[in-house]
Amino acid sequence: TLDLNMSHSKKPRSPSPVPP
Repeated sequence: TLDLNMSHSKKPRSPSPVPP
């Protein structure tokens, strides 16, 4: 649940630290 939430929140927020 946290993984999906983090991915969704981080994607539109700052896709720098996270992969595309």
